[in-house]
Order: sequence, then structure tokens, then C-alpha cells
Amino acid sequence: MTTVASRPVGGMADRLVGLWNEFWFKPTSTATLALVRIAFGGVLLAWCVFMSFDLLAFFSDSGILPERVAYPWTWSLLEVFSSDIALVALFGLLVVAAICIIVGYHTRLASLVAFVVLLSFERRNLLVLNAADILLRLFALYLALAPAGAALSVDRWRHHRDRFWEFPARAPWALRLVQVQISVLYLFTVWLKLQGSPGTRGPPCRTPCASSRSPASTFPPGSTRRRWSRTWPPTARSPSRRPWPCSSGTAGPGPGSSPVGWPCTCPSWPPSWSACSR
Repeated sequence: MTTVASRPVGGMADRLVGLWNEFWFKPTSTATLALVRIAFGGVLLAWCVFMSFDLLAFFSDSGILPERVAYPWTWSLLEVFSSDIALVALFGLLVVAAICIIVGYHTRLASLVAFVVLLSFERRNLLVLNAADILLRLFALYLALAPAGAALSVDRWRHHRDRFWEFPARAPWALRLVQVQISVLYLFTVWLKLQGSPGTRGPPCRTPCASSRSPASTFPPGSTRRRWSRTWPPTARSPSRRPWPCSSGTAGPGPGSSPVGWPCTCPSWPPSWSACSR
């Protein structure tokens, strides 16, 4: 009786182990990973272009934060190499890494370089960044762990030129980490916004959306983000269009995040934008 009764339990355990191994380790096509690599490289390059206008203002010793705010167990290359020349050189290295990721040239090394440089910039000045910037750094780490250059890449052309358009099967555990990261991030974002905390009850949203003034004063004079925050979103002064700026915070990657750092969320979303229209 004991042997017969234990069989379903053992069979269920084996099935769960099999599903676990299949989810993380069953070889799958690298086509999706190649597209993720190219998209990430493009976003990273766009991030570099956007940040280049305010690079010295945001991250140099002569900028808005002369000294790095020290956090326990954190480090930054810009703490060791703090000159403007080192800052520009490090930024140039990040641009090169982004291009290498897009074309798939020494993809793992380029992703690792991007991760270290992004981490250094974020640790140098967290005040001008948001959750999306941190997510960008995590993606770089995941790509460094993944065989992201196995398809549609210069690496593929160098080693298997005759089979360039093939997508070899690889264990997808690194890509699964990306999927889990995104899923957990948005799950907790929705959960936090449904709690009705002070940052998600509406006033932080109505303030920038209903006012003719924007939070431009939080950025240094002449900076790109200061100029952008004065004109973005262009619909902020129109009552009929105010909900759309708020969507950037409501659907953003973190609680109360938006492209210009507004804590922009609405208490009535979904289904009504009435709180934002007031």
C-alpha cells in the first residue's frame, strides 16, 4: 500500500522537476535573444545620445553633485577616475559598447562593459535617474550571461559565415531571467500603486498635469532635461489631454516614475482619468 500510494507523489515531483528543467534549460532558438540584444543596444545608444548633452552637468565634479553620495557596499569607477577626461572617455566606451551590442561584436564583453559603466554612472548620481535607468543596467548584466551573439551578429559571421541565417538552439535560462525580472517588476508596480500610498493617491499626478509650471527647476540651468521638462508633455496645459502625460507614470517601470522624474500616477486609473483632468 505504501509503495502504491507513493507513486503519484513521486510522479508529480518528477513532473515538476521536468517542467522546471524544460523552462530554464531546454534548448530553444536564439532568434528571440538576438532581437532582444539589438533592441537593447538601440535603447542604450539612445540613452547615451540623450545623456551626452548633460554629461558634465550630471556626473562631473563641477556639476550639480560635486561629490558622490556614498551608499554602503557601493562603488563607481567615477569615484576612482573623477576627471572630466576620464568621464568623457568612460562615456565614449559606453557608446562603443552599445554599438558592439547592436551588431553583436564580442557581445558578452561589450555587455559586461556596458554593465560596469552604467553602474558607475548610476552610482555617481542617482538623483537624475529613475527605475528605467536601473533596468537598463540589469539588462546589460543578463546579456553578458546569455549567448546573445549566437545569431544575427558579427560573432556569428566570424565563426559560422556559411550558416549566418541559422538560429542555433541554446539553453534560455538568461532570457528567462529577463522575463522573470520584467514580470516581477510590473507585478509589484501594480501592487504598490493599488495600495494607495501617498505617492500614488493622485495629488503628485494632478500637480504637474494641472499646473502650467513643470518641475524644470529640479534640473540645472541650460540642461536638456530642464528644457525638455518645460515643453514635455506639450499637452499638459490642455484639460482634455492631461491624462496622457500621466500614463507615462502609471504604466512606467517603477512606482511613480516618468521620463522627467515626475511622481505621476492617478488614483482612479483604471477606468477613469477624472482625477488627472481636475
